[in-house]
Amino acid sequence: MKHDLASIPTTTRDKVLRLTLRGRAGIDQAKEAHALLSSALAQAQTLVLDLRRVSGPDLTLLQLLVSTRRTATNQGKQLLIAAPGPSPELAVLAAKAGVADRPGEWLGIPLTEHA
Repeated sequence: MKHDLASIPTTTRDKVLRLTLRGRAGIDQAKEAHALLSSALAQAQTLVLDLRRVSGPDLTLLQLLVSTRRTATNQGKQLLIAAPGPSPELAVLAAKAGVADRPGEWLGIPLTEHA
């Protein structure tokens, strides 16, 4: 079965997992995106999200990312966004939604060069 939202999980030592989301990430992919994010967070102490290849996002994905950030914090885990940050489409969506970036983070999630 071909998914619109593909992921490439890569586990490194020290319970760090890098999850790459690519392709469409709108409301039609919300259930799959939620399952991917939840599963990845359950497996890792630190989850690094690579969002550079996300296309067709909508507010559903922003909500899922904020929810994942809160869950990580509540579980004493770390959620990071791979630098340089999200795809241009996702960045524009966040800006239109009024989400202000602060230096070194996006959606309140720190940016990292972590591999």
